[in-house]
Amino acid sequence: MSDTITVRGIVRTYLEKHCYDGLYSDSECACRLDDLMPCDGEGIDQCSAGHLVPCDRECDDPSCCTGHIVEGPRP
Repeated sequence: MSDTITVRGIVRTYLEKHCYDGLYSDSECACRLDDLMPCDGEGIDQCSAGHLVPCDRECDDPSCCTGHIVEGPRP
């Protein structure tokens, strides 16, 4: 079978279908769809679907901050 179905692919498909922008964890970890699960699944069971909001707080590197993933669907 050449079309391997991965957990990352299943999660990405679900998030896109339901208009989410990525994953969020209350441990202050988040990832966007374009960099989904960069930790290769470590702690992924603590994540929930989230959406992107504009940066409204100070970041470690404000020059690269384009927003943050927060828990829940888009308002």
